[in-house]
Amino acid sequence: MKKVCKEKTEAAKCGIFTRILTAPQLLLNLNPAGRSGLPGTSLTFNATLINSGTDTLFLNCAEVSGLPSDLTPDVIPFFLNAPTLLIGGATWTGDILTVGISAHAAANHYVGSLDIIGGPDNMGQDTLVTQFFQVTVVPCSLAICAGY
Repeated sequence: MKKVCKEKTEAAKCGIFTRILTAPQLLLNLNPAGRSGLPGTSLTFNATLINSGTDTLFLNCAEVSGLPSDLTPDVIPFFLNAPTLLIGGATWTGDILTVGISAHAAANHYVGSLDIIGGPDNMGQDTLVTQFFQVTVVPCSLAICAGY
C-alpha cells in the first residue's frame, strides 16, 4: 500500500479528525479503468474527478493498494496534475497514476484500488472515493522483449 500526503499536520499524525463526510460527493472515473502493457514498461492512468456536491473538497492524498510487488504504483502524477481542491460542481480531467511493470512480471490480470483522501480542509484524511483498476501484463515474446 502506498500513501502519499500533500500536507502532514500534527492532527493528522495523531488521528484527530473533526468532520466526516456522510455522503459521497466525489466521483472518480478512470479513462479507461484497465490498461495493458509489456514487462519493463509503465502505464499511465488518466482520470476524471467530479465534485457532485456543493461543498469544496480538498484532495490531500492518494493511496494505491492491491498490486503485487512486480507492479509499482506511483501517485506523483496526482500531485503534479490534480487540483488541491475541487469546488462544488467542478470537474477535472488529467493523468493521476502510473504503474511500472517489472521486467520479470508474470503475464496476468491484476486488480488494484486507488483511493483519493481529503475532506473539507487541507487536514482532511477521509477516503473520498475508491476506484478499482486493472493492469494486464501481456506475454513477452522474444522478438518484442529481447532486451529483457
